[in-house]
Amino acid sequence: ILIDGGDSLATPEYYAFYGGHSIVPQSCIFLPMDSGKIYFMTPTCNDTNFANVWQYGVGTKFPFNMLYSSVIDRYANGGAGKVVKRMQPILENVELNKPQMMACKHRNGKDWWLLKMAADSNNLYTFLVTQDSIYFKGLQRMPYQNTTYGDVWGQMIFSRDGTKWAATCSSNMGKLFTADFNRCNGELTNYQQIQVPELMTPDGPDNGTAGVAYSPNKRFIYVSKYAHVLQYDTQDSTWFTVGDWNSDTVWAYFNGFQNLGLADNNKIYVGTYHGFAKALNTINNPDGKAALCNYCPKCLQSQSSWGYLKNIPCMPNYELGAMVDSCFPLAVSPIQ
Repeated sequence: ILIDGGDSLATPEYYAFYGGHSIVPQSCIFLPMDSGKIYFMTPTCNDTNFANVWQYGVGTKFPFNMLYSSVIDRYANGGAGKVVKRMQPILENVELNKPQMMACKHRNGKDWWLLKMAADSNNLYTFLVTQDSIYFKGLQRMPYQNTTYGDVWGQMIFSRDGTKWAATCSSNMGKLFTADFNRCNGELTNYQQIQVPELMTPDGPDNGTAGVAYSPNKRFIYVSKYAHVLQYDTQDSTWFTVGDWNSDTVWAYFNGFQNLGLADNNKIYVGTYHGFAKALNTINNPDGKAALCNYCPKCLQSQSSWGYLKNIPCMPNYELGAMVDSCFPLAVSPIQ
């Protein structure tokens, strides 16, 4: 059921082309506040960019060029909710990767850090989202090439406690990027670039990367490729193949793996690329090394006779609380 003012919270041409839904992982996120305000952040492209680059452009890279913020009052209309601000521009006329956006609670347990990956550089746009304003905190430059092709793959995530960050991108390099995250100032440090093993499919090498997720205890990082799901052990730097297309179905009907998501039940769910699946694969014990992680193909079944399962919802850890020690005050300039 649409809430009051909740329809068409994207640019008209892009919205109409995809029938009101997004095919891209991490292309929107909800950031709730204690006051009952909820920020709804949506990267997209304006109509001019859509016509010139998306509809009639050539090549394989078609970036977003806008980032909007809408504001929802969850208590309006007797609790049914209402969009009280629509599509306020946060970024304009920039090149943004379509996926790769995630948020983490500030150390105060109330505000949010929002990070969004650029498409024309190795930069990450960094925002502090507070109870009443959004502040641009500048660009952070990742010291590694974030090359993409197709640019509908890739993911950015934080560990459950917010101290670790990781990202993948749909590149022929097959890289995993990690860093430490400071919840006080939103800074990423101690970047690492990790080579993901190249594996084979019936059609050739599976050398890109798609989804990424930390295990609850942060020891393991799970990475999905188009046809494989891998586990990386941060203690001994070893890789283990958790599952592949062969454990899922025959190659001709394989949907492809996409983004990953750690749920509140401590299970990791594996999204699908083509989106014609009636089930999602599950990692039931992500803290277990190698086969002890208990990978289960098609273990989350759709309960609908017509519904299909594709992307994992873009959900940060909403339950992450405040740390005991506080941060120093930060000098900020509001965007809105």
